Amino acid sequence: MNNNLSEEKEIDLLYIFRSIKKGILNLFRSIEELILFSYKNIKTLIVFVIIGIIFGIGIFLVKKPVFISTLTMSHKRLNNAECYSMINDLTKLRGNENDTILSEKLGIDIEMAKQIEIISCKALNEVLEKNYKDSAFVLLPFKIEAKVYDVSILDRLQTGLLNFLESNEYATKRKEINKLYLDRFEEKIKGEIIAIDSLKRVVDKSILPRSLGNGIILGESIDPVKVYQEGMNLYKSQLNIYEQKELNNSFEIIIGFSSPTPSTNLILNILKGFIFSLLFGVLWLILKKYSFNKTKIAE
Repeated sequence: MNNNLSEEKEIDLLYIFRSIKKGILNLFRSIEELILFSYKNIKTLIVFVIIGIIFGIGIFLVKKPVFISTLTMSHKRLNNAECYSMINDLTKLRGNENDTILSEKLGIDIEMAKQIEIISCKALNEVLEKNYKDSAFVLLPFKIEAKVYDVSILDRLQTGLLNFLESNEYATKRKEINKLYLDRFEEKIKGEIIAIDSLKRVVDKSILPRSLGNGIILGESIDPVKVYQEGMNLYKSQLNIYEQKELNNSFEIIIGFSSPTPSTNLILNILKGFIFSLLFGVLWLILKKYSFNKTKIAE
């Protein structure tokens, strides 16, 4: 029984290998026939290719050039999904009367708004973002890609995008609350620093030689070293508050718009024209041959 099963498996494997071999041979044979067929009709295909190349050059010359540039943005308070939604929605405000709305949102001229084709968001690190895809509070830096017709608008567009994101009502409210907290904390620190400075003057006047029999002696109730240390700690806290106030914005540009690159070029258009015209020419010749043979059989 086992021998019969083994023989059946061997027969099945042989059949599979033979089918694969036959398929590969048929594929190479078809490619060979296609090459020979194309060679026999080389003059017709050359005409198609020339027309395709001319067509590709014509599209390049007629079509308005588009330039692509990206900037890198860091943020807090809003998660990545909310940022993506805000940026991607800007593209919907393109064309006709919507250019006015887009210009108002970005704080740019209407003519500048007309030079924008697409604004979109992309992950800065796709692998890292996929690892956090189930989290609703991802605060990872991201890229903003802009496709524009005029590269001279990129500086104004960069400023406009930053102001647009920063003016988000949700983020603005929390920014104001954080600023209020820092202002009050800073006032408290300033008051403590004034008190410490007063205490320093008292301590400086009170430190006298032990032989005089009065004054403050190190190691007793008030330690001058600790007073000065506390003053330094308060000063560090004040610097920390200043840093937080300077970095209180919800959005910050890490890398501005990079050198723009054209979305297409002449060589690419010529290559596209060559490939499409060649494929179209071969398909046309095959259909023509098939139609001719069909007509001949009918006769």
